[in-house]
Amino acid sequence: MTVDEFLALPVAPFRYQLVEGSLVVNDPKLPHQNAVGNVYCALVAWQRAAPGRGHVGLPADFVLDERNVYAPDVWWVAEARKPDEHDLDPPHLPDLV
Repeated sequence: MTVDEFLALPVAPFRYQLVEGSLVVNDPKLPHQNAVGNVYCALVAWQRAAPGRGHVGLPADFVLDERNVYAPDVWWVAEARKPDEHDLDPPHLPDLV
């Protein structure tokens, strides 16, 4: 599957990524979701504690190349690369996932 085919898929009720051209479904369990929540909350608290600390986000599609699209559970980008509030998709790969 190509990136264009992947991005044209209808929204599904589960998490999926494109890895080396194959559709991969990820169904995280409760312990994983608890860990994601804790990491996200800690990063957001750090980000909000002082100006210029970038942007923290939850899953979004990041296109690496024509056969790979990843959606990290939590991601961060530096202030200079943070998305504009009107962006529909992140314009850059994250600095931290």
